Amino acid sequence: MAIQFSGLSLNKRFSLNEKTVLIVLRFLVLCVSLFLSFYNADAATRLFPLCITLGLMFLSNVALLFLSRPYFSVRWFRNAIFVLDVLFISAIIFFAGGMGTDLYLAYFLIIFMASSGQNVENAFFLTIVVASVYAMLLFARGMTFSLANPGVLLRIPFFFIISFIFTHYAQEDRKLLQMQSARMEKLSVLGELMAGVLHELKNHLTIIIGYANLLEEIEDPAKQKEFWVKIVKASTDANRIMKNILTFAASDSNTEHVNVDINKMVDNTLEMVQESLKMDQIKLVKVQDSNLPPVLGNASQLQQVIMNIVTNARYELVKSRDATNRSIMVTTAMRGGYIKIRVKDNGGGIKPENMGKIFDPFFSTKPQGEGTGLGLSICYRIINHHGGEITLDSKLGEGTTFIISLPAASRPETML
Repeated sequence: MAIQFSGLSLNKRFSLNEKTVLIVLRFLVLCVSLFLSFYNADAATRLFPLCITLGLMFLSNVALLFLSRPYFSVRWFRNAIFVLDVLFISAIIFFAGGMGTDLYLAYFLIIFMASSGQNVENAFFLTIVVASVYAMLLFARGMTFSLANPGVLLRIPFFFIISFIFTHYAQEDRKLLQMQSARMEKLSVLGELMAGVLHELKNHLTIIIGYANLLEEIEDPAKQKEFWVKIVKASTDANRIMKNILTFAASDSNTEHVNVDINKMVDNTLEMVQESLKMDQIKLVKVQDSNLPPVLGNASQLQQVIMNIVTNARYELVKSRDATNRSIMVTTAMRGGYIKIRVKDNGGGIKPENMGKIFDPFFSTKPQGEGTGLGLSICYRIINHHGGEITLDSKLGEGTTFIISLPAASRPETML
């Protein structure tokens, strides 16, 4: 059964602890509304409905305490809470007779919650809801859009100004967090592979030193030339490995998209992991379509996707399979305008209850301390940013296949 994940990604999460933040802020909204309501009690027109509204808002927040955290990561659920809060606050303002008071400031906490955890479209939608409901309250109180009451009417455009400011700074912070997370995950993966990389470099250095010593002992020009060729090849291979590692570890501050040769990108990535796979007795199989068009993207970011998936497969194989039956197959092919990259392992597969969480940030099936829980969520974000899709096919006890679909580039350029 193939499952396509089009839901959560790192930049669509509300926060690292969305449930706690949301509940605490709602209690803060309630406290502010309660204080301002009773401070303005003399102007209250309907005290009983006001108390009922405050009580319902309190009970709704208590109910949220008993819901599990995954609910708070679902966009429609958060939006429903925000809209409900807008209605609660509007009712409090109306019943408290606070159209001309500072009760409207409670709206800004809701706008802040929406702006800090969602994209521009969602935050703008909620701001429209806030402005529309508040405008209806103004009309219900007989206020008109005129210069006679600018202090009240100017609050509506002010809602949008605050919303855009909150959203802008929230997105900047989110971008920085994503870059730091991706960097941390890269270093974590490199740490896992370092033993194999050092072993391979040691082999090349052994060849170089060995043939260099032999050159001092022989005088046959033909043999000397043969040894020099082997020294140059070993040096070139070692240099290529180091170059791949440095490219992979480099910061992603340059996010420019250019035409990328997918087969070359896959080869460079697998070259960094093949020694580690060999040490764990994992058979690596490559099947590549030699006539693939380029992909418009960032080679370093795409390398990170392949690296994360392969290292996860390596971990699973070592954990679930004996050394005589471990394999990873990487294939590339062209299908209907998209380049497909498949990474298939014959490990233990993924439990059904975990299938819907695989791309969630900070979710990991590894023991605590052995994984960041960021790898696959970063993969999802990178592929989504490239206009592609990542799908998953897994059967418990038989293995897992990740399928990456990337749109082929249409304009010819020098490929990386």
